[in-house]
Parts: sequence; structure tokens; C-alpha cells
Amino acid sequence: MLNILSKHGNKHDQDRIREIKKGIKAVEQSVAGVQVGVGRDYNPIIPSEAFDAMINGVLFHNDQKRQSDLEFFREAGASAFLSVCHYVVFVYKQALRIQGAINLRGVA
Repeated sequence: MLNILSKHGNKHDQDRIREIKKGIKAVEQSVAGVQVGVGRDYNPIIPSEAFDAMINGVLFHNDQKRQSDLEFFREAGASAFLSVCHYVVFVYKQALRIQGAINLRGVA
């Protein structure tokens, strides 16, 4: 969707969308370090990976390949959940920014 808006937008729109994409990429790859279990090494929680594991491992599919990832996020508990929430809320806020810009132009 962002690519379509950028393609048909003016220079200001393209700059704004580039900024939004950078922000989303930064949040989806931001790392929350969590050590889960006794004697285990440091394992980072990457929001986009936690989101994908929860969506594809539980909600929409029962992807057996994601079960070990899902188990890690379950053990991480609130840290993984908050990481996913931060990611989802940030993306939602960016969608609202885009909607607001479209509404101001009277396009929608």
C-alpha cells in the first residue's frame, strides 16, 4: 500500500512515506534482550519475528515449523507480548497518519 501511495504521490508524499517505512523497519527489527530459562544464552526478541510466530504459529495456522519459536516467546512471557504490542501499535499509528493525510486531500 505504501508503495502505491508513494508512486502516485508528490515529492512531499514520497518523503513522508520513506520516513514512515524507516520508522516501521526500525521498530520491527528493534531488539529486546531477554534471557529465558536457566543457563541459556542471551536470546533477543525481535518484534516482527514474535508477531509472525504468534500469528502463523497459533492464530491463522498451526505451523509446526514455528513451534520452537513460539515456545521461546511463551517462555519470555510479558517481554515478548509487550514487544509485539509495541510493534502493532506503532504500525497502527502510521496507518492513521496516512489515513489523515488522505482525508485532508478529500480523496477517501
